[in-house]
Amino acid sequence: MKRFGWFLLIVVSLTAGCKKAEKPVDAEKDRPSDAELAKLEHLGEAIYLKDWAAAKSTDILLEKIGQPEPGDVNGWVIINEGNGYLTRFIRQTPQELKVIYDVRIDAKGKGEFWQGNLRPLSDTEKAMFRARQNAARAAPMECADSYNTVVLEDPDSDGWLVYVLAATTDKKTVVVGGHSRVRVSPDGTEVISVIPLYKSCLVAEKPSLEQAEEPTAFYVSFPIADVPSEIHVYLNRLYGYDLYVVTASEKWLVIDGKITPIVQEPRDDIQ
Repeated sequence: MKRFGWFLLIVVSLTAGCKKAEKPVDAEKDRPSDAELAKLEHLGEAIYLKDWAAAKSTDILLEKIGQPEPGDVNGWVIINEGNGYLTRFIRQTPQELKVIYDVRIDAKGKGEFWQGNLRPLSDTEKAMFRARQNAARAAPMECADSYNTVVLEDPDSDGWLVYVLAATTDKKTVVVGGHSRVRVSPDGTEVISVIPLYKSCLVAEKPSLEQAEEPTAFYVSFPIADVPSEIHVYLNRLYGYDLYVVTASEKWLVIDGKITPIVQEPRDDIQ
């Protein structure tokens, strides 16, 4: 196993006081199936890639037009296109949704910009935009000054999953808590459920260069579920750090977008 330059320790407090003894957990029996883990990995990777595409497309937009006037851009949708993404920046009025800028980027982040005479929004794109707007209004926003959104097809229904992601412009911090998953109807008008994927607002400082030359891992406690969520895969890909996740039943490692249980070797000195 590689040696890590540092560990960023984040502890989520559990309820204090006495409680009844818990039954032993059969980790092998209760562990999610390979298919369930693969779904979480796929969602986490998709969140990361669309978040990355939004950031790259916004940079290109600002480079081309400068800071938009208030009300000029009310949101966007991102469409997968082969090996790249099309970001459609939208102006919303009481009468219509109108595309005012298109930015297409390839897998390397190189982009093209279009303004004027653009293809109208499809019904699917309109539904994605409505899902984004409604999810952003429904999700808690108690952990950050700004939030990003990612809209994905729900693998378990014909609706949408919208991830409302706590964000920061501070390059010295890691935003761990504050992200939510919102399930929205196929037409984007009805919020079906809002699930905060955190127990508390977790923001941690990255170590300075004096502390470590090569930070590579951090460590989180996650009492909401017994398995890492797609957000842990997203955080692993976003920050590039290996992520150790401790649940009520076992420990997990998220590395290169993959979720793996950490198997503890039996001790030879115990008879």
